[in-house]
Amino acid sequence: MFRYRKQLTLALVVVLILSLAASLFSGVMTSNTEEVETKSCQESDFRAVQSLVQNQAFAFRAQNVSGAYAYFSNNFQADIDKEKFSLIVGTNYPMLLSGGTLAFGECREISIGFAQAVTLTGDSGSHRLIYFISKADGPIKVEGITVEE
Repeated sequence: MFRYRKQLTLALVVVLILSLAASLFSGVMTSNTEEVETKSCQESDFRAVQSLVQNQAFAFRAQNVSGAYAYFSNNFQADIDKEKFSLIVGTNYPMLLSGGTLAFGECREISIGFAQAVTLTGDSGSHRLIYFISKADGPIKVEGITVEE
């Protein structure tokens, strides 16, 4: 019981950190402040990020949660196992499982790699997501996804 509570707390901390990062990312993308310096992704990086997100979305749509999990970084997988990931997706990100169309917005270079704005439109409505992509483990991988409210 304690282990489950500790893992759930860790997952909530990760979600909170990613939500904060999404808020900062949103501010960078919508304002012309000089406080945070980021730059747009290069075209080749944008294409690689887009391909990664699309491939993971295909796995989610096929209800292949294990396949979607494989697109996450080693750091993410070390903190959250497949069972917990399935629970988190079903509880907090059901729109990923129902699928829809993806529209890619701005891609920005950030300290860990990239932040990619994506709008997912499906049966449950339109959802603006921010994908945080890591380039630390070799090939790029998803570090986290947040839903902007």
